[in-house]
Amino acid sequence: MVPASDDFGSTEVENMFREAQQHFVQAQELQQRISAAVGRAQARNRLVAVDFNGEGIVKLELDPRVMRMPSADLADLIVATSRDAARDFQRQVNGLMGAMFGENDDLAALISDPAAAMAELKNAERAYDHAFQEVLGELARIRELDD
Repeated sequence: MVPASDDFGSTEVENMFREAQQHFVQAQELQQRISAAVGRAQARNRLVAVDFNGEGIVKLELDPRVMRMPSADLADLIVATSRDAARDFQRQVNGLMGAMFGENDDLAALISDPAAAMAELKNAERAYDHAFQEVLGELARIRELDD
């Protein structure tokens, strides 16, 4: 038996709605995971440790022995350790994005900037929200045709 065209359209719209809703939930989960990610690094000599997230450096630990270091050496050590923590954060974000969207070199280029990645996720969230509203409108239109 072939479904009536309205039934087919309704089923198709409902499938689109479910798919859009699923993508929206996945985007929200990804955004939460990226927000929770923290890159960590510790200098080889264990004098400096840094935590880094999408906002930047969120924690800096200095061993008291650093007070005996020349200030330029300490500054270099903090900068190098911060870069390592930022790379660790980026590696985590790349892994999260790859797990959701598949491994993709273009995607890796996109997310070389965590703030840009978060902006893209927010754009995707708005697009899915818009699609969701369109699907609801289409469902309402189909229901009116059935009445």
